[in-house]
Amino acid sequence: MHNDRRVAALRERVVELAAAVADPNTGDEVFEGFMRWIAQLHSRYSFANTALILSAVPHATHLAGYRKWQTLGRQVRYGERGIPILVPLQGARVEEVDPLTSEPVVRRPVRGFGVGHVWDISQTDGPPVPDFKHDLGDGMQPILDAAIAFAHERGIEVEFRTLLGATNGISEGGKIVINSARPVGIQSQVILHELAHEKMHPKALRSEMIKPVVEGEAEACAWATLTHFGVDGLDVMENAALYIRSHRAGTRDILDSLERISGCAHDLISGLERHLPPELRLELPHAG
Repeated sequence: MHNDRRVAALRERVVELAAAVADPNTGDEVFEGFMRWIAQLHSRYSFANTALILSAVPHATHLAGYRKWQTLGRQVRYGERGIPILVPLQGARVEEVDPLTSEPVVRRPVRGFGVGHVWDISQTDGPPVPDFKHDLGDGMQPILDAAIAFAHERGIEVEFRTLLGATNGISEGGKIVINSARPVGIQSQVILHELAHEKMHPKALRSEMIKPVVEGEAEACAWATLTHFGVDGLDVMENAALYIRSHRAGTRDILDSLERISGCAHDLISGLERHLPPELRLELPHAG
């Protein structure tokens, strides 16, 4: 197939996923399925490529190119077909002046997309890879501690104090406040929700954003992150798909929302893994 046709076919599959989320008859199921995919996938890819990877190999967990797997001591098995993904094609180097710093910067603008291939770890042979299957149960303190360390790494202050009413936490833009009256099991979920706000929803712009959508995106991101670390059965996905679907008019808006959630979840997952105790940390390098 000609490359342009292959790219068009892949992009059509991505749009079909967004359309399925928009459909009230399938949206909840498709949205939750996509977020479970995000939770299980250790490598960081865009929403579009995540959708392509996991529609081709639903059980995928660790992705890398052929040569990358070799550097990790594993070999793609003979006959295994690569998973097609969209690869940006960069144009010639362009030197510009940064309008904020007045310093010269060199950019390579994207001039289109091509088709590349990656392979899942299940398509390779080699030394065993440790998996993250620790059952957190009520022991959410490691997640809470890792989230606090990650926040500090990003220059975000974390404060614990009593908050009135049903408020569990607040994202203030550069600062997160957690209700000190809540147990650790709730605080660990709340801090991920508020970290998602910090990344996806700049405070200066929140007044212009639709609140149910903002909350739905943060809940979905927190849910995917916790699911990645083996914490399931949490009711944080309730209404997330409905929020996004009912308050967004078109497929483009839903694509944008899923893109934000996907990027945020992978950011939180990789950030927490860096700050977890060694015995809990997933040891395979991320193959981005």
